Amino acid sequence: MLIVPKGNPAQVTELADLAKDFHPLVKDFLGVLNRRDRLGILPQIIDAFEAEDNRRRNRVEVTLTTAAAIDDALRDQITAMLRAYLQREPIVEHELRPEILGGFVARANDILIDGSVKTRLETLKKALLTRGEDEIQSRRDFISY
Repeated sequence: MLIVPKGNPAQVTELADLAKDFHPLVKDFLGVLNRRDRLGILPQIIDAFEAEDNRRRNRVEVTLTTAAAIDDALRDQITAMLRAYLQREPIVEHELRPEILGGFVARANDILIDGSVKTRLETLKKALLTRGEDEIQSRRDFISY
């Protein structure tokens, strides 16, 4: 069955070229999506399929953010740490973000591991400000009117 999506002729040609090597079941599925005018949700279907496949294979997608490029040895070391912590096989995607200053941030679904220098400095700043406020407050107690 030939899949002829509605809309852009370039998309029709591209999809037809891709579909020639697909399994018949996939071709039929794409045909159903097309007949029901649902080809637009194909990216969400693919994302859901990948998420289910990762769940079944005990894998998790992790975004690893560093301030600078890291070598393979360090990446492997961080991946091993993530594997032990998450108890799943991490699929690591690396991002560079100089604004974190140093260290790394790892995000896997709703789990955040923030070992960045930026966060450590912000935490230290808050602690110093709180301590300063507490110190001022405690000195007031000694002042008599």
